[in-house]
Parts: sequence; structure tokens; C-alpha cells
Amino acid sequence: MLKNQHATALKKILYNLSLYVETVAQGDPAIVPAAGFIPSKQMREPVGLSPKPNDLRAQVRDAGTQSVHVRVNAWKHARYYQFEFRKVGSGEEWTRILSTRSKIHISGLDYLNEYEFRVSYLGSNPTLNYSDIVRCAVV
Repeated sequence: MLKNQHATALKKILYNLSLYVETVAQGDPAIVPAAGFIPSKQMREPVGLSPKPNDLRAQVRDAGTQSVHVRVNAWKHARYYQFEFRKVGSGEEWTRILSTRSKIHISGLDYLNEYEFRVSYLGSNPTLNYSDIVRCAVV
């Protein structure tokens, strides 16, 4: 279990590093291999700043499961979707979840608490552009 947790953390770090290398490379095919990465595809032209995600929805599908289904409209240039959530009014940091899909299932939430959710597309430009915040009560 610890091995899987560390592997997940390492994948996130490597992904963020690859975004940085791609940003610095700005389409130069010699920089990516020089940084120790192997290009898996033909490099594409950057599409610029990711658009603001729209139609973010959070809903409880099965009462009593302490879980919420969150979805957003897909963006074809998104490599990842960075979903974030926290308890309403808690002042806590946002909990982040990276996903390759435009919808996720978040479990282990506190019963009868209200949570707020937001999402950002992650494309070739690593600048975050968050959606509007939506709220959902866990029942």
C-alpha cells in the first residue's frame, strides 16, 4: 500500500516536471531529450492558456456512501484535469486530485458536511485557470 502511495506521488512530481520542461522547450525538439525525457509523440504547438472549465457538477448518487461524483465538460487539449475540494468554511487547503478523465468519484467524505469543488484543465501551459466553485452536501 505504501509503495502504491509513493508511486502515485512520484508520478505527480514527474508529470509536473514534464510540464515545466515542455514549457521551457517551447517547441524545440532538442530540449526535451536533453532534460532526460523521451518524447512519446510528435511535439504539438502549444495552445496557450487553458480555457476556464465550464459546467462543473458535483452530485451524490448513492446516499449514505459518503461520496460525490464530480464532472466537467471535457477539453480536447487537456492532458489532465486537476480537481480540488475542501469543506465549506473550513479554511483548509484544497485537496487535489489529478485525473486523465473529465469525471471522478471522491469517497471518504464526512457525512452531513458541505464541500466545495473546483477544477482546472492542465494542458501544455501549466497556468491554472479554475472553474467556478460548486457546492454539494454529503448525505
